Amino acid sequence: MGGKWTSYRKMGEDVVTKVVEILKMRQEKENKESIESADDKESKEIKEFNIMRSSSAELKLSGAVNFENEGGSNRLYDDEIKFFNHLEKYLVKNYKISSELAKSLVFTYGSNSLVVLNIGQEMNLNVPISENISVLKSEIVYAIRHEMAVRPNDFLCRRAGIAFLNLKAAEESIDTVSDIFATELKWNSSKVEKEKEEAKQNIPFLF
Repeated sequence: MGGKWTSYRKMGEDVVTKVVEILKMRQEKENKESIESADDKESKEIKEFNIMRSSSAELKLSGAVNFENEGGSNRLYDDEIKFFNHLEKYLVKNYKISSELAKSLVFTYGSNSLVVLNIGQEMNLNVPISENISVLKSEIVYAIRHEMAVRPNDFLCRRAGIAFLNLKAAEESIDTVSDIFATELKWNSSKVEKEKEEAKQNIPFLF
């Protein structure tokens, strides 16, 4: 299936809903045929259809918080807002970053922003990829370890989305991003150069 950032979950839900509808119709048909072909009422077999609908709309994403929904959806939303506001202040105080960066990290990663910044502290990577890109180098390592990024353009196009917002800046950062991939994935020099070249050739065509 094709789609855009905001539509994949809804598209998946629609597919599951359609599949459930088809399977339910098939089961009802089989039940009807079973009843009609039975010699007596006692010998007929009725199968119940118990496949559930898609639950993806209620699933928490990684980085979300799990509050008990005791006061209704509005109360739950207010609790989440308060939590993330406090988290932003915590990041500013404890990681010595700007409020703008803290807000951006929390918006992107939720509570996983702590994981991103801890990686950065350990590896000295809590710095922007370049002067034109506010995304941190530590986000590259996070994408490799936690979001299955395996090539530079996975990060530039599909994780951070830099290429969608500023293609020129993304192209200029390929070397930096590739070098971090090389360190994390233990690439040799030949592999690094190959990945850099392929990234530069392919990035204009990936969106």
